[in-house]
Amino acid sequence: MANELRIASGEKVSYQGSEYIITQVIDFKNVVAQKSGTRSFETLPISQLRPVETVQLKSNISTKSAMEAATDEEWNMALNKKSIIDPLMRGKRSGIEVVEAAKAAGVSRATIYNWITRLETTGLLSDLLNEEHDGGRGKGRLEPELEAVISATIKDFHLGACRP
Repeated sequence: MANELRIASGEKVSYQGSEYIITQVIDFKNVVAQKSGTRSFETLPISQLRPVETVQLKSNISTKSAMEAATDEEWNMALNKKSIIDPLMRGKRSGIEVVEAAKAAGVSRATIYNWITRLETTGLLSDLLNEEHDGGRGKGRLEPELEAVISATIKDFHLGACRP
């Protein structure tokens, strides 16, 4: 229900006119919550919270630990991403506006949509922090030891069987 207050990690709530996302329930009277779009965590009294639409955090990784691990430079990059997509998050957005934002940011249109989706899903600025990527074009995705076993097997079995 839209007007039902749920007290659980990942739930959006309103406190003194601002939107927060609960990150931890401390006890029956207080929660720790992150103010949407900021790095700010506060202890809030449950009795003063109001309902907002329900949103579950998309990750089991603690948002607080991701925030603590981020450097100021990474936070500035996340804030820059937010400033790029903010105009696109107000009302309807056209494909042309998304393409223009992508060109201005030097990224693909899909990246802009990805940023918008991440921020709309949770409202957390931390979701715009750069993600660590393993592998990619020209890079291995396997552990070096496993890669060595596979390479040796290919060399010994397949290449050895082809020779007369």
